[in-house]
Amino acid sequence: MLIRGESHSLTLLIDPDHLRLALDNLLLNAVQSTPSGGHVLVSTKVSRGEVVISVADSGIGIPTDSLPYVFDRFYRVDPSRTRRVGGTGLGLSIARTLIERMGGSIEVEVQGELR
Repeated sequence: MLIRGESHSLTLLIDPDHLRLALDNLLLNAVQSTPSGGHVLVSTKVSRGEVVISVADSGIGIPTDSLPYVFDRFYRVDPSRTRRVGGTGLGLSIARTLIERMGGSIEVEVQGELR
């Protein structure tokens, strides 16, 4: 991912198909993790010459000991939930691979306490 910009101008050279697929996987994960009546928030900002896209949900969160593994292939924080929401455990791994191929990075953080 190449980023060039002035104070109010920014140019991104990315693969739009990879970006779309990465965002699809992130959004699907967020929606599946969010209970009925909850919310998913997508935001963007430019910070230090980088475009930051954030996806946040009001799901139950991720235990601290699972954080290092959430982007690993086939990893599921709660395998018992898979029967209810589906999924193979590949979506976040695919998102990471695509974002890194474009020169970007991806990370996860948990805000607040787990319910």
